[in-house]
Amino acid sequence: MIIYGADAPRDKRGPLACRRLLWRSQENNYRSLGQQLVDPLDALNVLDESQVSITVAECLALRDGLAHAIHNGWRKILVEGDSKLIIDCVNNVVSVPWSISLFVQDIRVLSSYCKEISF
Repeated sequence: MIIYGADAPRDKRGPLACRRLLWRSQENNYRSLGQQLVDPLDALNVLDESQVSITVAECLALRDGLAHAIHNGWRKILVEGDSKLIIDCVNNVVSVPWSISLFVQDIRVLSSYCKEISF
């Protein structure tokens, strides 16, 4: 199981967000796959700061966590996250906002490499 998340840092340093990736085994043992302070402006090369949101950071966390799982040979994956918008976008329940459309495409492509995956 991959659990992803993104939060604004406590010191509120502009558009920075913290991506967290956790792995949970069937025995409920948790292991951190990494935590990274990221600046979405640098990562996305976006000119307008108003375009950067926590939704983008959440989407990046999901994409990177899924890529990490696939890279490690995991093919049966259960994804948990607190962003209903992202889960609904990946599952084609709602229209995908343009700000995350490329990331959602990446997530769908990565999902195709899994034997079983649910969001």
